[in-house]
Amino acid sequence: MIGQAERRVAEASALRTLFHDHWIHLKRLLRRHELERQRWKREQQRLDSAVEVIVDGTDGRLRGVSRYQRRLRNSARGLLNYINQLVAELPHALDLSRQGFQSGPMAGSLLRGPAQAGELFVRNREVVDFFSDPAYRDRHEVFALLFLSRRERRTLGPELHGDLIVGDVLHRCVEFGGHRLVAPTVSETRARQALKRILFETSVEYLQGYMARLRHGL
Repeated sequence: MIGQAERRVAEASALRTLFHDHWIHLKRLLRRHELERQRWKREQQRLDSAVEVIVDGTDGRLRGVSRYQRRLRNSARGLLNYINQLVAELPHALDLSRQGFQSGPMAGSLLRGPAQAGELFVRNREVVDFFSDPAYRDRHEVFALLFLSRRERRTLGPELHGDLIVGDVLHRCVEFGGHRLVAPTVSETRARQALKRILFETSVEYLQGYMARLRHGL
């Protein structure tokens, strides 16, 4: 009788452990499902917001189309994914300090030198306002988007081939100008987010012009 009682106690304990393990597993599944549902909901809200920006920026009459949000979600998702991919493929932030000009040729190809970079930061209204904010007054660096224009021209000039100088060789010269800083912030991550927003807004402006040309048969 004692052996049977001990066996029943062991079986009951094993069942409790089994039910407990199944309950923990079920709770994890439910938690995972809830997180996935929340993620999906946030994604739909993000796409719907993008659709509304596109509609506002192109033609509000699109709202008269049945289920316009659902119809435009895939297009909005494609545009956002494309922008995310473009920004993800960009190199890391370029150091425009004096040390940055000494560490590689990239900074020197965009600006004449540290003096021009310093003048660009000092005279930029957005950067001045950024450092005027009490929250950022003690910072020693800022991340921003560098906008500039690119001009390419071709000229004829001499070129060294071995020990010979050959004249009238076609050269391609690239010049940059119109430098300005946009969206100063505290981190590279936030700067990239700002770039994504600007690219999206620019795409909507392009769509607006494209649809206007379509309406006028151009």
